[in-house]
Amino acid sequence: MATGVAVSPFPARAVVIMLTTARAKANGLAFLGGWLIGLGVAGAIFLVIGGSAGASQSGKPATWVDWLKIVLGVLLLAVAVIEFRRRPQGREQAAMPEWMSRVDTIKPGGSLGLAAVLAGINPKNLLLIAAAPPRSPGRASPAGSRRSPTLSSR
Repeated sequence: MATGVAVSPFPARAVVIMLTTARAKANGLAFLGGWLIGLGVAGAIFLVIGGSAGASQSGKPATWVDWLKIVLGVLLLAVAVIEFRRRPQGREQAAMPEWMSRVDTIKPGGSLGLAAVLAGINPKNLLLIAAAPPRSPGRASPAGSRRSPTLSSR
């Protein structure tokens, strides 16, 4: 999940533009904080929804969770096809998003908010967060299973 979120082009473009502003350091740090807040809030929402909807049965995902992942994957492919067909053709230039034209005059508070919104409503991030299984740092994994490293309170 982390790799997919890290290679997103939106924050990279915004940070590059912000680093050319008069408040580059403050805006960059605020953007980082906002990005983490946006991902954290989205992750917390998915954990609450998944926990209250019975997404886990005896330590394994419920059957409906697998079907939901398939539906979300198909929807993501449909969005990709639509976006691919809307791309500029030939030498046609793509229009710059409105938020990007305002980044050079943004203040740290706006930078934090922009990052939180970009992280929290980015469909790719939301799907990666939804697909990631919740991990408990204190729980041992079954023998032979492959797990990504987690932070531990030890």
